[in-house]
Amino acid sequence: RYLVHIEEAKKEYSWLWNEIGKEFPRLDQAERLKLLNFAINICSSCHEAYLPCQCWNDE
Repeated sequence: RYLVHIEEAKKEYSWLWNEIGKEFPRLDQAERLKLLNFAINICSSCHEAYLPCQCWNDE
């Protein structure tokens, strides 16, 4: 299991961090971090952070 902290999430996974914030504006940073860590542990595209991935978005 791979876990990142808030500062690493904001820097290394900035696209995903910002997208989660747009989709779920009421989440605090700790809740956003939980969702980000979940996504990067189940999706290789999210984990690699080189492509904008929509796996976590059900649209």
